[in-house]
Amino acid sequence: MPETLKKLIEVRELGPIISLATHGDAEWRKLTIIYGPNGSGKSTICAILRSLATEDPSNLLARRRFGASNPSLVNLLASEGAIRFDGAAWNRANPAIKVFDEYFIDTHLFLGHRAETEQRRNLYHLIVGAEAVCIAHEIEEIDRAGREALVRQREDEARVGQLCGSMHINEYLALEPDQGIDDAIREMEQRQRNQADAAALRAQPELLKLAMPSSPRPTIDLLEGRCEAVDAAVAMKIDEHVERFGVRKPWLSEGASHIVEGACPFCEQQVGGAAIVGIYRRFFDVAYGEFKELIEREFRRISEIWPPSIDEHFSERCRRNEEVAAGWSNRIEEPFLPGLSIDVIAVGCRRLSDALTRSLTEKRENLTAIPPSLPNLQEQVETYESLLDEIERYNRAVEEFNQKIIRFKEGLTNEDAAALAQHLTLLRTKKRRFDPESVAACDELIRSRTERASIDARKVEAKRRLGAQEQRTLERCQESVNRFLEAFGCEARVEIARVNLNGVPQSKLQICVSGGAIEIGREPSGNQPSLKTLLSAGDRSALALAFFLADLDGDENLADRIVIFDDPFTSQDSSRRACTIENINRISRLAAQVVVVSHDLAFVADLCRCSEPATRNVLELARPSNNQHQLKQLDVDELLRTDYMKRVRRAHDFVTTGRGNSSEIYADLRLIAEEYCRNSQPHVFRHDEMLGSMCATIENEGAANPLFPKLNELVELKDFANPAHHSGRTSSLENDATQVKAYTQRLLRLIGALL
Repeated sequence: MPETLKKLIEVRELGPIISLATHGDAEWRKLTIIYGPNGSGKSTICAILRSLATEDPSNLLARRRFGASNPSLVNLLASEGAIRFDGAAWNRANPAIKVFDEYFIDTHLFLGHRAETEQRRNLYHLIVGAEAVCIAHEIEEIDRAGREALVRQREDEARVGQLCGSMHINEYLALEPDQGIDDAIREMEQRQRNQADAAALRAQPELLKLAMPSSPRPTIDLLEGRCEAVDAAVAMKIDEHVERFGVRKPWLSEGASHIVEGACPFCEQQVGGAAIVGIYRRFFDVAYGEFKELIEREFRRISEIWPPSIDEHFSERCRRNEEVAAGWSNRIEEPFLPGLSIDVIAVGCRRLSDALTRSLTEKRENLTAIPPSLPNLQEQVETYESLLDEIERYNRAVEEFNQKIIRFKEGLTNEDAAALAQHLTLLRTKKRRFDPESVAACDELIRSRTERASIDARKVEAKRRLGAQEQRTLERCQESVNRFLEAFGCEARVEIARVNLNGVPQSKLQICVSGGAIEIGREPSGNQPSLKTLLSAGDRSALALAFFLADLDGDENLADRIVIFDDPFTSQDSSRRACTIENINRISRLAAQVVVVSHDLAFVADLCRCSEPATRNVLELARPSNNQHQLKQLDVDELLRTDYMKRVRRAHDFVTTGRGNSSEIYADLRLIAEEYCRNSQPHVFRHDEMLGSMCATIENEGAANPLFPKLNELVELKDFANPAHHSGRTSSLENDATQVKAYTQRLLRLIGALL
């Protein structure tokens, strides 16, 4: 007889479980269903069973509860004795256990964009069976030796690669000795030196011409001008007034603009009779302002053209030309002789700049007068105009010298410096090939390549044997998986082929949908479809379950297996739900034992309806209120009742035994009446129609409606129970247990639940 699990006695300090104990009839039968809400520890129980199957404690050690002070512990009772995990190891294993859970999906199938190498390998082992897996392990060993040989080969290639430079390794290995290599290297080195000088001379700059400002004589004409709108008598009167009182003209100009309604802005006295005010206004009219703005613009222009640093700019450019000309002195026979006094021209530029600034400043302060410094400015302008001729002669000399530089550069050799350097490097590499160090490194690389080729040949032979063995099992698995997908109503189909990655046999899985095929593990490019976009969440769940069921069907020892299903119903419609339940029941008849773990109470109920009560037990994993989880028997009879049946049962207990809360029963009355009407006439009443609307429909149909004789009773029940279903409305009736009981009796008699 195969071994089965009888009871989970104890769990401590694993996952969310601090302590777990069983209560009541918690024996595991041929079909054991464990219900628990999310976070209650269901996955921990599945991890315990998976660890038990492999005798690998790592899965449980990784689930040790945070903050646990006591060691982790598991006690199980099996048909052949106790099984114990002491926090470090199992006392024995049960390899007959097979588990379908997230771990199975993650390690065998990847249902997103890519599949990792390990997932491909696990899927391959799942499909091809034990004999092919044995050959696959042989290939893995050969591949391990191949990887080690590859490491050695790459190390040897790296050493040779440092010696051969840009030359390909294979070309470097194939080189033959060259007796004239030294002469060729010397010749190329000389050509490179010649080219290096030519390149440096081509990079030498030419001389720069001096770009000097033109003569500022138009500025002198502007400084000699007056504002024509102001005659001499008016100007004289203003000048006398300014001299007498010691004020400035800008002050008078601004003050005249502030006279409001004939009053002085300073003393508020009337100035209408003062002749001097009229003179101010004539003097500072629009024409005067325009002339003033003209002077301001000229001041700004001259400041830009003739800055105080103009002498430094001139001197810097001249010194730069002297340095460039000196660099060419040993290449060009005729020297650069500009015949120009840099200091004289620099001083002239600086003095002219200062004179312009001073005269314009004086003009801004007194627009009607000629600046006192104008004669000095005229003198500086004449001096500068005489210097411009010298600067022009200097620029002609620069042009002549630049032509000599250009002709010299054109006469240089045009050999490509990069090509010369590359050719010289290649010659030196060819010579180095036959140095003792290089000869030893090349011989070692040839030996490692030969070893690697021998290992590859062994792998090819093992793969040939594997291919012959696996073809039949691949076809069987593909047929079985597609049969389950069809049963699940899934449009997708799989095509399974053998593929090798780095010498290791793996599965190549294509999903065929709508006439197209997507290979699992191949990343889509651009906007191409992928497995994630073509399959819904329900289809991906169905695909994973189909592979697990196909593996069970191909297992010759299924009758000895304990099969675990952890939440097998995920993102599936009612049809797939029914198919999942059908297959679980089928496996439970064939296997030694089936354990189903689920957080979906409705799924548990459907599974109970389709299974044999005599061979099953339904347990509930309850989250703790006092740090202790409980695994206890679930009331299946209560689970399978509908909400309507539960409300009627509560109402019946309230009337017959007095148990229950009158407010809760009061709130149930209308809901019971509504469900009774819907069940009586489902073709008449909608699923969301309320009792008031139902009564109106019955009344409109009259005696033609079978519920018409009960209409008055239904209306009275509606009026009594309505306040419990309207937010903000309260009724003293819900606190009157006697009245609630009386109406509950009337309702139960109306629906036939009470004599």
